[in-house]
Amino acid sequence: MEQANAGNITALRELGSLIERNDRMEVERTMADKPKADAVAAGKPGKKVIDEMRAAEADADLMAELEREAAQNATH
Repeated sequence: MEQANAGNITALRELGSLIERNDRMEVERTMADKPKADAVAAGKPGKKVIDEMRAAEADADLMAELEREAAQNATH
């Protein structure tokens, strides 16, 4: 992290790889939470399920934006 903050391109790339790996693990955790997804498929989802879905989408959007910024900063 220190080297990435110092502008080391190799360290920035490695940090990007770590972030991607973390994102994949988060998706796997979300997918493992299958009973909630089954409840959505069974009918109208409840408020808590909708809130959790929106939170997961917002988190994914934020991570994608951070990755784009990191990639853009790495090229400058």
